[in-house]
Amino acid sequence: MWFFGAVARWRAWFLVAALALAVLLQTAFPLQLAGFGLTFGLMFLSFFGYLKYRPVTLDPVASPGLVLSAAAFTFLGTNLVSDDIGDLIAGRDDMLWWGDIPSGALWVLLVAYWWYLALGPQGVEIRADGVHDRQPLGRMFVPWEALGSATVGRRNEIFLRIVRPELVVRRGLRLQPSTINPVVDAGYLASVINARLETGDNAPLPQS
Repeated sequence: MWFFGAVARWRAWFLVAALALAVLLQTAFPLQLAGFGLTFGLMFLSFFGYLKYRPVTLDPVASPGLVLSAAAFTFLGTNLVSDDIGDLIAGRDDMLWWGDIPSGALWVLLVAYWWYLALGPQGVEIRADGVHDRQPLGRMFVPWEALGSATVGRRNEIFLRIVRPELVVRRGLRLQPSTINPVVDAGYLASVINARLETGDNAPLPQS
């Protein structure tokens, strides 16, 4: 699990290195094939990053699955648009199909979107004022007085029982308004939330 922890901790450097390697692999056709192999390898690793990396900590942790997926899309997007970019730079406009430029721009936007998902705000924080859930596309703050209990789901998710919904603050896009999906172990995090609710706001938070 140290690999996933390193990917999550050094996610920006990992993606920069992936982009540099993806560009380097475009210098020769055999290397381009290696780039496709790396793409599938990273997607395979991201699957385990999503499902198996569950650190027991109260610190907000980035998802290694998102970072590995972003790296995979970086290799794939670079491989697909590199030839078109080379033709444009060399002035070989006759080599371009009419749909190459729009599709290339779409891939650039797709890679940028995955980078934002990987590098954007992530993680659940237990603070003195309540539960803060930061996700790339939306945020939620649940103060302690608005929270009744926390229940663990089957897919490392936590269902929050909201008793005073008017106090809950949500921003951005949230498909599940009362559910949080932490990267850390959901059972541990739910136990911390419930212990905090039982002992009161002035009780110290347990150490991870």
